[in-house]
Amino acid sequence: MTFASVAAFRYAKSVQGELVWHQALEAESKIRKDGRTEQITYASSAAEDRIVLTVSELAPGTTNLQWRIATADTVEWVMCDYPVGAGEHFYGFGETYGELDQRGKELRLWVENGCVRDLSYKPIPFYISSAGYGVYLEHCELIYARMATPDIGNRVQLKVSSGELNLYRFESADIAGIIDRYTAVVGKPTLPPPWFFGAWKSRDWRTENQQTVMLDLQRQRELAIPCTVKLIDAAWEQELNDFRFHAEKFPDFASVMEEAQRLEYQVVIWISPWVAHWTNIYKELDAKGYFPKTPDGQTYVHRLGNSPNLLGSMIDFTHPGAVRWWQEQVERLMQLGVRGIKTDFGEQVPADAVFADGSTGRTMHNYYPVLYNRVTHEVVNKYNGILLGRSAWAGSQAFTGIWAGDQTADFAPRSGMLATIYAGQNIGVCGFPFWGSDIGGYFGKPDRECFIRWTQYAAFTPCMELHGLGERDPWDMDSEAFGNYVMYTSLHTRCSLICIRLQSRRRNGDCR
Repeated sequence: MTFASVAAFRYAKSVQGELVWHQALEAESKIRKDGRTEQITYASSAAEDRIVLTVSELAPGTTNLQWRIATADTVEWVMCDYPVGAGEHFYGFGETYGELDQRGKELRLWVENGCVRDLSYKPIPFYISSAGYGVYLEHCELIYARMATPDIGNRVQLKVSSGELNLYRFESADIAGIIDRYTAVVGKPTLPPPWFFGAWKSRDWRTENQQTVMLDLQRQRELAIPCTVKLIDAAWEQELNDFRFHAEKFPDFASVMEEAQRLEYQVVIWISPWVAHWTNIYKELDAKGYFPKTPDGQTYVHRLGNSPNLLGSMIDFTHPGAVRWWQEQVERLMQLGVRGIKTDFGEQVPADAVFADGSTGRTMHNYYPVLYNRVTHEVVNKYNGILLGRSAWAGSQAFTGIWAGDQTADFAPRSGMLATIYAGQNIGVCGFPFWGSDIGGYFGKPDRECFIRWTQYAAFTPCMELHGLGERDPWDMDSEAFGNYVMYTSLHTRCSLICIRLQSRRRNGDCR
C-alpha cells in the first residue's frame, strides 16, 4: 500500500471562535495528470467541503504530498497521521536534547531562545525512520509531532498551524541517501574554508577588549597552541547594534587585524539581528521603517537577548531598505579583513508581528533564522567567509555553520555537556554537518574535570570553540588541563587536515 493510501487527513476550522475538526472520507475522483502526478479529491465530514490531495513523484525516492481544503471557512490547523511499525524508531527533528530516539515523544517545533529540556534554537521539521524513509514538513508555522506516543500507539501524528499541508517523503537504502534526497529539496550545506576546522579561541564578552584580543593572538603562538580563529563576541560595538567599534574597548581595530594577519589567524565577529531601543541608531532605522510592526501599525518593541531589561526591535529582513543597510554594515566588516560572522539570536520574533512583505510572526517566527543568515551569507560568501549561527530552521544549513548555543558548564544530561552530545547527532542527521559547542559550556565556570572532558569531546566535532562566561584561558590552568588542551587542539587540527584532503580528493574524482 502507498503512503498516501494509509495516511489519514484531518483539519480544524474556526467556527464562532471554536475549533471544529473534520476529516477526509472516501475518494470521489482520481486524475492522473502525467506519469508522475496524481490528484485525488476526497469527500469531507463537513459536507460542503472537499479535500484535494496532489501526489507528485519528483525524483526516484522523493515524493511530495500536498493536501488542500476547498472551503468557505478559515482553516486553522491541518493534521496527518499514519501507521508505523511496533519496532520502528525515529531520529532527527533538529537540535533536540536528552536522547536520540524520538519514539514515544511529543515535540513542539518552534524556534526558542533556550536549550534546556524540550526548548531548541534549531528545531527542524524532518525525521528519519529506522524503516528506511524520511519525512519533511515544508512549513514554517508551529508544528506538533507525536511519535508513537502511548495514547496513539503505533502511529505518527503531525499537526501544523496552517490552512494546508505540504509533506515530503524520502526513501533510500541507507541514512546517507535519505539525507541526500532531503537536502536536494531544502539546500545542500556550504563547505567552509579549511581554517573553519581549526581550533577557535573566544572569551567572556563582558571583559573582551583590544588588549585581551591581542593577548589571545600572541599568547597562543608563544605557547604553540594550535588555533586558526579568534572570535570577538558581543559588546564590541559602541551601541547595540550599530556596527561601530567601541571607542574605548577597541581604539585601533586596524592594528588588531594587522596582528591577526601577521600571526595567521582569521577573525570572526559577533552580531545579532536587533537594535536596542534607547540607541541613536534605533531612532534612525525606526524612522525608515526597518522594524516589524504590531497589528495596529506601531513599531514592535519587545524583550530581546537574555536580559528582561533589554528592549528593542528586530531587523525586518523582508524590507529591501533594511536588507541593504544590513548588508552594507556586514560588507564594511569584511573589507576590514574580518572573515566570519557569528550570527547570534534570531529566535524572538513575536507571533503577532507584521513584516514589510505582509507576512506575520505565525510563519516568520521559525523562518526568520533562515532569512537572517541568508542575507548575511550573501555578503560573507563573496569573501569566502563563514557564518556561525545559533538559530536555525529547515534550509539554514545552506548558509551557515552552527554552534549549540548556551549550555550549562557541567555534565547535566538536559543542559550541559551530555545534552550537546545528543544535540550534535540529532542536528547532524538533519543535514547540518558543520557544528560545534562551547568548550566547558557557556553559563558558569566549568570545573577542572568538565573542562578536560569537554575539550576531549570537542576535538572530534567539526568546530572546536573555546568560549563561555568567566575566564578559562588554558595557560592559567594547571599543567594537566593545559597539556590536555594543547594535545587535543593538535589532534583536532591533524584530523581536520585529513578530512580536508579527503574532501579535495573526492572533488577531483579520486575516492581512494
